[in-house]
Amino acid sequence: AKCYLSVENIKEAEKYYLKALEFDQNDKIVINNLLILYLRIGSYNKIENFYNKAKALDLNYLEFRLNESEYFLFKGDIEKAIKILNSIIVESKNYFAYKKLAKIYLMMNDNRKATEIIEQALIIYPNKRDLKVNRGIIYLTEGDFDKGWEFYEYRKSIVNDESFENIKIWKGENLTDSNLLVTCEQGMGDVLQFSKFLMNLSPICKKIDFCLYDKLIPIYKKKINNINVCKKSEIINNNYDYRISLGSLNKFFYKENNFQSSELLNLKNNLAEKHSSIMDNQKRNIGLIWSGNFFGPKEPYRSIELKNFQKLLKLDLNFYSFQNEIWDRDKNFFQNSNIVDYSQKSFSDIIAIIQNLDLVISTDTFFLHLSCIVNKETWGLISFNADWRWYDYYKYNPYESLKIYKQSENRNWDSVIDLIYSDIKNKFSILFNFNLIKQIVEIHNFLFERKKISSIYQQQFNGGVAQLVRARDS
Repeated sequence: AKCYLSVENIKEAEKYYLKALEFDQNDKIVINNLLILYLRIGSYNKIENFYNKAKALDLNYLEFRLNESEYFLFKGDIEKAIKILNSIIVESKNYFAYKKLAKIYLMMNDNRKATEIIEQALIIYPNKRDLKVNRGIIYLTEGDFDKGWEFYEYRKSIVNDESFENIKIWKGENLTDSNLLVTCEQGMGDVLQFSKFLMNLSPICKKIDFCLYDKLIPIYKKKINNINVCKKSEIINNNYDYRISLGSLNKFFYKENNFQSSELLNLKNNLAEKHSSIMDNQKRNIGLIWSGNFFGPKEPYRSIELKNFQKLLKLDLNFYSFQNEIWDRDKNFFQNSNIVDYSQKSFSDIIAIIQNLDLVISTDTFFLHLSCIVNKETWGLISFNADWRWYDYYKYNPYESLKIYKQSENRNWDSVIDLIYSDIKNKFSILFNFNLIKQIVEIHNFLFERKKISSIYQQQFNGGVAQLVRARDS
């Protein structure tokens, strides 16, 4: 189960935890593992069931107390969660308690208190990279980029891949005669956003091999100038003078907003034309992405429960989804909704579909970045405690096609949804009016056929309808 959880396979992890539970229904380790798993995916009924089981078995068990803080956080009782973690810290100086407590204060946008907790923990655990990265993220959020980039380099993901450990890390040396390997180690949205920095790197380097995730290979050009886009299997035997992680290019080029990631993408016009011909253009077509990866940063707070979009989905519009993870809390609503599911489409097809949409509405996910990079009008739903890239960093790296709707209160999306609903009605008001006009046209045709309306009046009426059609299409 832990192996499957480590590769983010929730279904298989759950299956094997439940199999383990068959050996002993009172195994508190397994029960607490299931509790934290269900908290992660937001499975309401199962959370309550396993919380009560874990509490009944051993309410003083450390793992349960840590999980209990997550439980109360999930329930919205932040003060209770803080109280539990503080008591654990007083008793045992537990590393995970410090980490969870700092996370809560970050969620509340209380950077001062989060910093205080992290600094306390670093005295006891000076070698914990996670603490240093979180300190760096606070610096980045506050716009102190010099200190931020320094601590950002403690990311565990940089050192996890031992394949390239013998290659020297580039720290700004002259690259005129050098071959450079650029690797990926963060989420796919990060790759999309940061890959534009390869274009800044290109003129100062002899050759660049960009080792890309296999899933993203089809949407990138194979070669751009002296940049080669490669799978890991293609570059394993090549010789390099230096290597660097894509995310680490930020500290060198984050202020140089003179390139776009779209220059690297393989935008296939024939696919865009294909999807244009099969989409329903009688209504406006809207992409809707409401949640991200279960294991993504800032989850579950940057995602929105699908039922919150209920009144939006009642509008006379076509809605399309691309996300391949539907949280337990959303499954029933999603299956009974009018949302067209395109989650099984390839990324190349999804790009083509996005190009044919009238608008994309998305939380902070891969698809938000993808939509912006192909220059589609995008409305971004950004959480109260947003990722560091939506603060001062965004001033240097904005998306031209993005309109940001920022949550004003932690865990409350009501005002954001209300504003989206109002704006989308205003944006497509001519269309909604036209649908009413269509019904009036049918009545007039019915009356004209029965000679209740003169032919001259009918011609004038048809001319007015034609004008409305042209207005809608423009």
